[in-house]
Amino acid sequence: MRDNGLAGPHPDIRDQICDMANMLAGEHTEQIVWPARPFVSEDLAILGQRTWNDITTINRVIDRGGVSALLVSAEIEGKQYGGLIMAGRKPDDENWGLMGASFGEAGSEYGVRGNMVGPDYQCIAFSNSTARSPSDVHAIEIEYADGTLYRAAQEADGCTILFAPVERWEQKDNQVETRYLAPDGTIIHTETRWLGAGMGPPENHNEEQP
Repeated sequence: MRDNGLAGPHPDIRDQICDMANMLAGEHTEQIVWPARPFVSEDLAILGQRTWNDITTINRVIDRGGVSALLVSAEIEGKQYGGLIMAGRKPDDENWGLMGASFGEAGSEYGVRGNMVGPDYQCIAFSNSTARSPSDVHAIEIEYADGTLYRAAQEADGCTILFAPVERWEQKDNQVETRYLAPDGTIIHTETRWLGAGMGPPENHNEEQP
């Protein structure tokens, strides 16, 4: 079992997050009510952040490099914004760049959450620190078909952040199971999906490996 509850040092990517958020605000003005002014780094509250170094992943850009995942929140003009942000760095490179984000309006009733699934990584996160109704979820597990198991438990900051990279190509076009666990270890909810082209078992589709 992998212990993914790793601590810093963490990269400070608040300026990059604001640039991304302001770009989204300019492109998607109809779907979300964005603030009238731009986001600035002082707006952002880092609810929780985890950083992993010397990772193994089929993503050749960051293989043996690093990944940092963080849940952010911002309250502007009476509205709550936030989401899950992922940044990566190449091996032997101290510079971090955004890899992906799910950022937008976020209600405080259940805290800030995020879920990103890609062909070469998975990241699931949620925070109880801003929730009026805290979740019963205490830990998250992701298990690949070959038995590789990742696990992250809620930490002192009230956040549960799990990064479960696809390490081998045979994991990519196969089944993966996500489990949400209560404090006593009881499974609250289970999700099963196929990675890769998202079209079911590998025999249903063909995709060349880069």
